[in-house]
Amino acid sequence: MPEETVNDAPSPSTLRPARITRPVRRKISPPEPAPPPVHVPGFEEPLTEVVDNWIERLTEAWRDFGLYDFEIETAAVAGTLHVLDTVFGRADDGEDALVGPFVGEFERRRTPEVLTVLEILGRVAEGRLRGQAADAAGRLRDAGVAVPDWFTELEQPCRLVECGEMQVLGTPDRMLLLSFQRADEWQGFAVVVNDDECGEADAILALDPEGMELARGFAKVGKQLLAPRARSSYTKLAPDEARWRIETALAYRADHDAELSTDERLALLAGEEEDDQLRLTYPQLLPLVRAKLELLPSPGKPLPPHPEPGRDSQSLNDQIQLFLQQMMGADVPAIGDFGGFGGFSPGPRGRRVLPQSTLPKKRTKKDGPPPVYRLRIDLRGAKPPIWRRLEVRADISLRTMHELIQTLFAWEDYHLHVFETEYGSYGTGDEDLGHRDPASVTLEQVLRDEGEKLEYMYDFGDGWEHLIKLEKVLPPEPGLVPRCTAGKREAPPEDSGGIWSYEENAPVLFDIFDKAEMNDLLRTRFGNG
Repeated sequence: MPEETVNDAPSPSTLRPARITRPVRRKISPPEPAPPPVHVPGFEEPLTEVVDNWIERLTEAWRDFGLYDFEIETAAVAGTLHVLDTVFGRADDGEDALVGPFVGEFERRRTPEVLTVLEILGRVAEGRLRGQAADAAGRLRDAGVAVPDWFTELEQPCRLVECGEMQVLGTPDRMLLLSFQRADEWQGFAVVVNDDECGEADAILALDPEGMELARGFAKVGKQLLAPRARSSYTKLAPDEARWRIETALAYRADHDAELSTDERLALLAGEEEDDQLRLTYPQLLPLVRAKLELLPSPGKPLPPHPEPGRDSQSLNDQIQLFLQQMMGADVPAIGDFGGFGGFSPGPRGRRVLPQSTLPKKRTKKDGPPPVYRLRIDLRGAKPPIWRRLEVRADISLRTMHELIQTLFAWEDYHLHVFETEYGSYGTGDEDLGHRDPASVTLEQVLRDEGEKLEYMYDFGDGWEHLIKLEKVLPPEPGLVPRCTAGKREAPPEDSGGIWSYEENAPVLFDIFDKAEMNDLLRTRFGNG
């Protein structure tokens, strides 16, 4: 039997052609064109560029000036977007044309600094920006973005330090002031109210914390900001009263702004160059002021109605006075005591400066000898009170009255002074403000009946205000030398910064007043008068 042969060769059916690898030519698509830049209404630059510029500005504010300026600049972003949203906020198809794109562009950055901006916008912004910014900040936190370490200072409680109102005589303006402290930083704001109109807010100022000088009062600050040559006075306000007054002024302003055209609204955002820096505008600072007002207690009373246009100043005051009487009862101080509304120029501590009455004629010989006036003179703002009681002939000039007050309170006559009376202003102040010669008028011409008062201001910087009240008209006393019959506490020293600074730093020994020594001094200076 033939031997069997094994054939290991593959059968033809199992043969497959070898795979030859060749380079594959792929059709290369051209690169996709970059998406067109997104533009939003109100800006010539693309949205990305606008947001980049804002972030750069905010970063510089934090790096160069600190948290206070960073917060202010961020609030300015909120104010700008709010105004633009009211003008351009809805596209033709009803979609959000401004706020949504801006918040989305901020959120896309996903940086700690942007998260901080969104956190602040979520607290101070108005309208839909507030909610959208807060939601975006929440999404960034959920995504693991953390705020920078310095943000913890912004989360510390903001403590109210002081509220006040400052009158700047000779101008139609008064200032409502707020100051706060957070950590080691002061924050200050002034709402300037124009009483030439209806009492609307005319401007908002962010005050330099170092310039607040809270211990010295706000009088100096306001004099520098509003009218360097005008004298001013400062009154502390309860927090709820301050909030009520500021919200009233802001509400009146909002009523007027609602009537503006688109161009006029946009013009409100145009800042002014000042010392090579752009000064922020009213709508840019408004959101932060509103946020700070929320820290104050609620006033517990509604805002007064907006005075009707076209009515005279007296009727505007009467309208608001009637409203307050309806809300608070019959025992309501005069409108001027609430800071003044309407067209009256504000007087000391909010008293209305009424149209000047006709000055009574001077006493003549046929009128007989002058009576003696018993006066009480109080240094305003002093707690416990600083005061003097003086008996003097009624026919002395206001010039002599000035010299008596200088003696009674140990002033040194270094500074200007002025008497504010129903018949005008008399003193060494400013002729442009209507201040007349105090030697030309007598005390009894401007102060005639028991209970009447007039005011005397000394040193327009420190702002020492004296209230002079005619307590009693006594029979004539020929040859009377002015005499001090009572008094309390030694007066502050010259140039000590105003009543608020003095009250904080006054040592106990200044509470001593020596009546006998004062009368010796009066006899020496006025014994031959």
